[in-house]
Amino acid sequence: MICALTAVAGSCYADVVPTRWVGSYSYQYVMGHAAGEPAPAWDFSLTVKADGSCELTWQGYQKDDNIICKASGENSYLRIYYISFADGTTSDPLRQQAYESGAELVEFKSIKKQGALWTKWGALNKTNILKDGVRFTHD
Repeated sequence: MICALTAVAGSCYADVVPTRWVGSYSYQYVMGHAAGEPAPAWDFSLTVKADGSCELTWQGYQKDDNIICKASGENSYLRIYYISFADGTTSDPLRQQAYESGAELVEFKSIKKQGALWTKWGALNKTNILKDGVRFTHD
């Protein structure tokens, strides 16, 4: 495959994402809870554009992140890399660097037999709460 590359934070990414990966993705993770109590949850929403630009939101229980990212991949996989938060900063509200610049946040792989997406968590899963598996849907 021949493609133009863009350097971002010392890494190279393909400038064009295969058409099959362009679009919106979503996933909701519901946490355990006590009987009779509302279940805390996280909602993930990802939008990938043909030029490889993307935006990932992570909202819900103690989270309200809006991340600018870069998507890169081939027909069989898509990787999402951290660029910054939407406001241009790279630190969280506590002024700590949330992610390394260029860190792989998440990867999707196509499961042909099931027509599903396998999610492999990267830097988004610092606490190891999220488990790899069929998670996101391509809306």
